Amino acid sequence: MQGAGKAMKGLTMSDTALLYRTLSVCAECLRVVEAQLISRNGAVFFRKNCVEHGTSDVMAWPDADHFRWMNSFSSPINRPKASASQEFGCPRDCGLCARHLQKPRSVEIEVTRGCNLSCPVCSMAVDEVECDPTSDALKKMYSEIREQAGTTPTIELTGGEPTLRPDLPEIVQMGLQAGFKNINVSTNGIVIARDFDYLLCLKESGLTGIRLQFDGLTASVYQQIRGADLLAAKCQAIENCGRAGLRVVLAVTVFEDSNLNQLGDIVRYAMAHLDVVVELALQPGFIPGSSKTGESKRFSMGDIILALADQSRDLLGPYDFLPQGCSHPLCSAGTFLLSNPNGFVPVTRNISPEKYETAFHQTIPQASVFRDIVAKQAGADAKGLWLTISNPMDIQTVELDRLRRCSKVVAALDGRIMPVCSYRLTGCQGHRIHPLVDMHRESTNAT
Repeated sequence: MQGAGKAMKGLTMSDTALLYRTLSVCAECLRVVEAQLISRNGAVFFRKNCVEHGTSDVMAWPDADHFRWMNSFSSPINRPKASASQEFGCPRDCGLCARHLQKPRSVEIEVTRGCNLSCPVCSMAVDEVECDPTSDALKKMYSEIREQAGTTPTIELTGGEPTLRPDLPEIVQMGLQAGFKNINVSTNGIVIARDFDYLLCLKESGLTGIRLQFDGLTASVYQQIRGADLLAAKCQAIENCGRAGLRVVLAVTVFEDSNLNQLGDIVRYAMAHLDVVVELALQPGFIPGSSKTGESKRFSMGDIILALADQSRDLLGPYDFLPQGCSHPLCSAGTFLLSNPNGFVPVTRNISPEKYETAFHQTIPQASVFRDIVAKQAGADAKGLWLTISNPMDIQTVELDRLRRCSKVVAALDGRIMPVCSYRLTGCQGHRIHPLVDMHRESTNAT
């Protein structure tokens, strides 16, 4: 990875090879522009061309061969019910329009914008919404999700910090009454670490699981990323979830200069806590709206995969991670670390793109394909750890083709559900393509 970064200096146009063309959005004016993915000195760069603001190059993946391999996978298209009109074109017409290619598998509902932390890396500080959605508004959102996506998707109750709402158990029950079977809460863990009774109320309300923000295994990491030493609270939250019988996904936001060097230790920690932890979910960290003109590199899923391979003590290799099969192949990847008497082994090892395609279970098209492979190879009750990595796009790397394949969506207050990367897309000047305040006012005026 370091070699690719150093190679960027002194290159000429003749050092490049075109991988493919796409459409993107100018980071300055937010207009749709032509873009190319190019290979240069072993790495992949995202180049976009705006008539007004010129050409920009951003390193988007550290290894070109690995990028080509990951992008060679494919899975079936499963179109959703179109609900949004097509007036201005992608990405401004989000909701799910007639051009969207994939049904949602996960829907986020932001139940609050309030939080009990002031994380230096958090985008919530940028957004200003006057109040939390009311119970009636949330019922309407559940209804809209059911109408547009059915009841198959997992519901993720997010924030802000959702456990600040005393009526969160009622919000969970509301979703179950609407017909949804899987409802999780994404939390920083502070409340559920100190208030076990509240956690039990969530469990008794029908909550499926906890998605716990988990940045590392040292106090310094939390001080840097969250502005406070939260390690003890994280460990207590995990212990409490185990006592309550709630499964936990450890959600790690990875920053190159903060916790990238702890990934191997985090994997080993998760493997040692399989009685509670069912998945380790990682994603590159960035702050929407923080992009600056002239940046030369974006931290990516590819960087995380290579770091895991480097730090896992030969447990993992870069080609053990397969696309999840429910979105564009560059949007998410993962493996299953199967537990056996000799330790752990990634079951996805040595699966070719051809075998991957034939293994896809057509009757459950939103299930991640390697989960189906695991069920066939090791049984549905196989013990181990899911390890997943998402690759969110920001204003520097957004591709409209990838947005149209997105299956991870957010329910907006105005009734739309839209790809999470489109929902949060913010230009270098701090302007969102889909302003939250405007959507909040539309919802308020409609009720």
